[in-house]
Amino acid sequence: MAEAKVDDKPKQTWKFPREFWLANVMELLERAAYYGFFIVLTLYLTRLVGFSDKETGFVGGIFFAGLYFLPPFVGAVADRIGFKKGLMIAFGLLTIGYFFLPAPPVEELPIPDFRVGRGKSVETSPELLETIYLNQRRQAWYEDYLADFGEPEPLGFVGSASAMTIAEAAQAITDALDYSLAARAKLHGVDEARAYLISAFEELGGLAVLNSMVGNNTHRMLDLEEFRGFTLHSQTAPLVFVNSNDTKNGQIFSLLHEFAHVWRGESGVSQGGDPLQDRNTDHERWCDAVAAEIAVPTKDLKRSFDAGENLTVELDRLASRYRCSTLVILLKLKETKLVANEGFAVLYEKELERLQEIVANLPRGGGGDFYNNQPYRISRRLSHAIIRDTRVGRTPMTEALRLFAFKRIDTFDKYANHLGEG
Repeated sequence: MAEAKVDDKPKQTWKFPREFWLANVMELLERAAYYGFFIVLTLYLTRLVGFSDKETGFVGGIFFAGLYFLPPFVGAVADRIGFKKGLMIAFGLLTIGYFFLPAPPVEELPIPDFRVGRGKSVETSPELLETIYLNQRRQAWYEDYLADFGEPEPLGFVGSASAMTIAEAAQAITDALDYSLAARAKLHGVDEARAYLISAFEELGGLAVLNSMVGNNTHRMLDLEEFRGFTLHSQTAPLVFVNSNDTKNGQIFSLLHEFAHVWRGESGVSQGGDPLQDRNTDHERWCDAVAAEIAVPTKDLKRSFDAGENLTVELDRLASRYRCSTLVILLKLKETKLVANEGFAVLYEKELERLQEIVANLPRGGGGDFYNNQPYRISRRLSHAIIRDTRVGRTPMTEALRLFAFKRIDTFDKYANHLGEG
């Protein structure tokens, strides 16, 4: 009987020694740290130092040039001291360098923060920061655009109310915007009132932007609890931004609030949450009071309020008259002592719950037409200027797309046609 042959040849296996995996993991971590450093350097230079893209690219280029220039020299040194020592020194220097890197700097708001002083600590989200940066870039572009046509005249209304009383400032803004009760009576609904205010402000020379997200990114929505809006001061191109993750009536009040900041002559981020509630800075209280007086003039409220009517019915009637939120009217009624302080908190909570129920029962549609939304998200006045300047070749298409937060040239062309700039 023949004996079975025994194969002494070892079987092939894909199992690698532990050293192999250790070396690969170390290399992966080192590569992640290396490329992560350049990402952080770019963000640091553009956002915190304020370098332009070209300046940041130049500094980054110096680092890259050094990395490619040094190997012949340090390689010669490594050959002299030996591979093992050279490797140990290289990884030792890397470890020490990364270990002693300072902690990433906390990115502060580039404009005053009027949210300070609320009960809970106010954190700044990346979404808010990027929205401010984008609109600062737009404002800076528009200021340069105006300068190309000669020295722009400072807008007289900017900062004109800094020494006024609340009533005087409210009247000045009402007159400048032609937003009297008689003018409001001609407007059909809250949508027209909102569009009217935006148009009136832009006709004066300002820029008005309303958006609920970062640029056009529907995956990065803005939080109304974090902020309701912000103002970017400029004597020639003041810009107001309103967080449109709010009711239309709420957006109108936020517009009036940001206009008050413009007339006061200051930049700043406005508090989130309910209007006229928990305002712990003089800036916010003053602007809220001015906005409330524009929206609901005290003298007219005292004449128009019917104390004998059901309060809910009366609030709805007055909201239709003033084109503003019933919550603002309710707070004005308290301020003017037309509604008693006793039990007011319960009244306010009930009205808030009623409005939330109304909003919850509204039909949920899509986000609306993309091109119809853009004049709100960008500013109609700014949109026309960018398109015209790009068409004549003064603004590169890449910069125009960046300012619009568009990704494709055909989107730019379709938007231009939508605005009649084809």
